[in-house]
Amino acid sequence: MQRAVTASISIESGQDALQRGFYNARRLWNELWWCTFGYNERLRWRRGDSWEQYKRRRPTRTWPGKFAVQKIMADFGPYRDLSDRCSSYTIADFDIAMKSWWSNLKRNPDARPPRAVKEDRTLTFEVGRNAKPLGDWRYRLTVLGGAIAERHVVVRVHVRPGVKMANVHLIRVTPTLKRGRYQVSLITTKPAAARAGDGVAALDLGIVNLGALAFEHDDILYVGRHLLDVQRLANKRAAACKPAGYTGTEARLPASRRSKTYKAKATNTRALAVHVFTTDVIRQCVARGVGVLAVGALTGIRTDKDFGSAGNQKFHAWTQGRIREQLRWKGEEHGVEVIEISEAYTSQTCSGCGCVRKSNRVERGLYVCAECGLAINADVNGARNMLRRATGIAKSEKIGVGGDLSTPPSLRPEREQAQEPAKRTANRQLSVMHFDLRSMTLKEAGHAERSAVCNAT
Repeated sequence: MQRAVTASISIESGQDALQRGFYNARRLWNELWWCTFGYNERLRWRRGDSWEQYKRRRPTRTWPGKFAVQKIMADFGPYRDLSDRCSSYTIADFDIAMKSWWSNLKRNPDARPPRAVKEDRTLTFEVGRNAKPLGDWRYRLTVLGGAIAERHVVVRVHVRPGVKMANVHLIRVTPTLKRGRYQVSLITTKPAAARAGDGVAALDLGIVNLGALAFEHDDILYVGRHLLDVQRLANKRAAACKPAGYTGTEARLPASRRSKTYKAKATNTRALAVHVFTTDVIRQCVARGVGVLAVGALTGIRTDKDFGSAGNQKFHAWTQGRIREQLRWKGEEHGVEVIEISEAYTSQTCSGCGCVRKSNRVERGLYVCAECGLAINADVNGARNMLRRATGIAKSEKIGVGGDLSTPPSLRPEREQAQEPAKRTANRQLSVMHFDLRSMTLKEAGHAERSAVCNAT
């Protein structure tokens, strides 16, 4: 299990070698970019194709791979001047960027490719290779190639208490705008935690409600409407600010400092809320002995969607990808395995009797079954259906032993045997959690049952 820890460094010797290494890494990245995209651009000019014609003709693979590129770049000056590990990790970063672009092209033909950079690039040092530990959090970093005499940098790392020097695997150093200051990330390794239990839980993510968490005997609804109000107010105030240097003309001008402050406030509030939310979800799972947490597999949900001005602002500010990522690595630390399952028909199916009817969702936050009369919060209903599906997967596919999760069981065959458990499902306890914006903590608003929380949207 790998984790990134932020730190800072003080350079004891070799400042010039480090600056030269940043410069060579930037030149190597831009050379990779030009060899990959510049060739295709020259080919387009030679053919006289438009950009649309070029996109249709473009080969599916224009990148030979990082190992082939290392042979091609063997005679390139910046590649030779960098140490072996620094140049290899720079090419590996470009390879990751290319693969990410190809993956996005499958869903969005207009996805933007990697770009050439003007700022210096990150240098990566591998402990035991080009980073030699000297003791007491001191390292000798080999930045430049063996043909250069002054190629080492001696640094002292300053990190928070609790991090062991023996667990550090990689050191990534990124230059900042202020000369002499660097952003440092330490990649540490440690064994994964033991499984928290044999239970299963399901989390239905949302925008107005951050999520509905369903367990075997109770449910938790995380209300996030007030967070949307804070973000929308900050965006409105930022939009009302005049740009820097505004004189009444229509020229394109950079955003003002006040506008950036408002946007940063909305971003920081959302990031902190996501951290508090994901931490509480894992904490609730550990407290109940849950070893498997199922979340919805949400891919391509923004493609060709238009919900109006206000709806699009909320929809595109939804950080569901970051939530799933944080749940995954926080779950690893506490023994909770996070899996992704299909959400098909979970919002249309009654969690009490199994009736599948789209008209049962009478409002955005209210689900009323036309057959059994169950009135329930729509997000909680979807989370309970996801829990039933995840429980079926856990029993049939043996999650944690290597089961295939690509074909989750359907909810529809369970309709016949769901008549008797309807009353028990309807009367399960539901806790409603609200955010305290002053302390940015979650507070329980109380308990409710069945229809008493139908309007908690």
